This record gives sequence, structure tokens and C-alpha cells, in this order.
Amino acid sequence: MSFCASCGKEMPENARYCPSCGRGDRREVGGVREEAEQRTSGMAVASLVTGIIGMLLIPIIFSLLAIIFGSVGMGQTNRPGVKGHGMAVTGLILGVIGLIGWVIVLMLWL
Repeated sequence: MSFCASCGKEMPENARYCPSCGRGDRREVGGVREEAEQRTSGMAVASLVTGIIGMLLIPIIFSLLAIIFGSVGMGQTNRPGVKGHGMAVTGLILGVIGLIGWVIVLMLWL
């Protein structure tokens, strides 16, 4: 017999996801927890990629996108079974640095 690690309700043995909350985590009655299915947040990856592009190429658009994707990715990685928090934070920081850096460059140029 196993229970959902998120909501605590009983899960059928052959179920991959909890019928109550829809999450994929489970724990055994004896305290031994099965390996939870992990996935990486797509928003976290997008934040990192757009943050790097925002630092190098098209600054304003990609830096803003990195900030937005990083914020959403950080929210997604708070859920069980979703990883990529470091990528989301890094993309968010790169987006902020890129945006501030390019605003300073534009102010000095004008």
C-alpha cells in the first residue's frame, strides 16, 4: 500500500499519479519512499537561455523575457517533482543584469 507524498491519500499500486491531486510522488507505508518522477521546468530553461541571449545580442527584449520566464520558472520549481530552480534564478539574475546594463549604456550614449 502506498500513499501520495503530496496530499497523503491512498494510491493504487499501479497508478503513476495520485487520483486526488494529480502529482506523481508516492511514499511507502514502511517509510521507504520510491524514486519520484522528476522533470525540468521548461520556463527555467527558457529563462537561462533568454538571459544569456539578452546579455549578448538583443538586450531589451530577451532580458525582459528572461525576467518573466525566471519568475514563472521559480514558481514551477516549488512543486514536487519539478527541478531547475537554479536555472530559473540564474536566468532571472542575467535578465536583470542585462536590462540594467543596457539601460546604463543607452543613458551614457544619449
